Amino acid sequence: MNKKVLGDLDESSLELVKIIEENPRISKSELLEKSDIPGDEFEEKLRELTDSGVVIRLTTTANSSMESRVPKKVFMLNPEKKSELQG
Repeated sequence: MNKKVLGDLDESSLELVKIIEENPRISKSELLEKSDIPGDEFEEKLRELTDSGVVIRLTTTANSSMESRVPKKVFMLNPEKKSELQG
């Protein structure tokens, strides 16, 4: 991410970006578990990252056949922004 974009993200947002980068297609509950961010702040930071287009939310099928009828929401870095993140 270029310095201007990095400067726009606070420490909590950067923590979420790093976790998502290391764990593509991570679920919201897994992301919350891996972060040290309290619930309300977590929700706000994740919403800001998705609204800004840094992180995208996808709906996929669950891993288990028992749960395959229930869509699973996962998060990943926006491929269009990923080159900026790695810069």
